Amino acid sequence: MSKPLVVNAQAGQKQAVAAQFIRHARKVAAGSGLPIFVVSEQQQRGATFGARFADAFRQIFDRGFQYVIAIGNDCPSLTTADINIAALKLRSTSAVFGPAADGGAYLVGLQRDAFRPEAFAALTWQTRHTLSDLQDYAASDFFLLSEKSDVDSATDLQQLLHGHIFPVLLKIRLLNLLKSISPGKFEGQFIIPKAALLSGVALRGPPIQTGRLFQHAV
Repeated sequence: MSKPLVVNAQAGQKQAVAAQFIRHARKVAAGSGLPIFVVSEQQQRGATFGARFADAFRQIFDRGFQYVIAIGNDCPSLTTADINIAALKLRSTSAVFGPAADGGAYLVGLQRDAFRPEAFAALTWQTRHTLSDLQDYAASDFFLLSEKSDVDSATDLQQLLHGHIFPVLLKIRLLNLLKSISPGKFEGQFIIPKAALLSGVALRGPPIQTGRLFQHAV
């Protein structure tokens, strides 16, 4: 994660905030029971974001998996249940997308036969048209998860921290970090959600035929 989530902070402080999102995303991914692969920016090849993202998918498909699900670190409301639903739907649907409120996607899942590297790389990534392009890419053979908000800026982060859908432990860790960066600014802002997120039943396919890609550079 290289997004400007914290202003007036040192590089180490920004990295510490990003590390909390990465830690949370890995925990959510691990709960799915699916194989997890971390494909860092250094491991991806390509001159554009789309080319590098396509290369990350290719690396996992080359391992023999029949479908791959990619998630980012910037959607704190993503749950294990969302991943499990995507895995289940990919047994009968070419693609599964998690719509972000800004027009992007917080999850992208593809069957092997639906992966066309050049067309996939050429989509308008990281814009408000990304989800629309993904739907065109998959034609009518796709499933949409529920819409969620991701974190692209310091303003997004502050707004979500005030909400009731932010995971409790992640909120506590982030507020502790933010208070150390900007003393007094975040005092008294911790709100305990009124309801806990539902934990989904593990929906696992045969190990040889299922795949997961944890894409933390999205």
